[in-house]
Amino acid sequence: MPHSLPEASQWRVWKSVEIFFTLLLNSQLRRRWRIECEWEEHESLLHRTYRRPMILLESIPTFSRWSGKSQELETLKQRVRVIRARAEKERELVAEILQRALESGTMPGTTPTPMTPTLTAGCPTDFCHTCICSGDVAAIFLTRCGHRVCCSCLAYSVLPTGEYVCGICLEPTELASSRRMSHVSRSSLFSTSTTTTSATEIDDEESDNTDSSSIEGYSWKPRGLSISQH
Repeated sequence: MPHSLPEASQWRVWKSVEIFFTLLLNSQLRRRWRIECEWEEHESLLHRTYRRPMILLESIPTFSRWSGKSQELETLKQRVRVIRARAEKERELVAEILQRALESGTMPGTTPTPMTPTLTAGCPTDFCHTCICSGDVAAIFLTRCGHRVCCSCLAYSVLPTGEYVCGICLEPTELASSRRMSHVSRSSLFSTSTTTTSATEIDDEESDNTDSSSIEGYSWKPRGLSISQH
């Protein structure tokens, strides 16, 4: 953007760009969510309990008058850069899902044949969105913002206060998976070792009098399909 523009004009331009990239981001989020839902239809009930897709859309900003503070303009520029990076990352995630689908021999929306692998073995949507680690070799957790994270990335993204910051949204969030882990300890989950940690899935059905699950001090409510804005 030309620096010769007055700051008031820069504000209007950056505000327009913010709206554009927010719409683009939501479009990419919906696209990934729809693809994940198509795979969900072919999943067994056991896998659906913790792979059900979630989506958290960004609220669409509106035009507002600039207050005249340079700091506010810089904050807007930084937000646009973050939203643009997120939109690009979501596009890459969609491409990764489709690539894994091609490698598995079956594309979304088609019925697997005896000559092709089953969708429940190595689901193309079950991978860490940060390091692209497959769910076959590491425990994958679903977050409330709709992203998936492995044990290693989870360990590096937890603040000293115990708060987890999503590596994609760059905002604090919580785990939303209803999968209960039987032998994942706090030391193994949050260790800095590069060794991957696997977990056994047990008791996927939530009881009527239980509205939340916990794992070594980190609690979350059972997740469900949700489409919301924040």
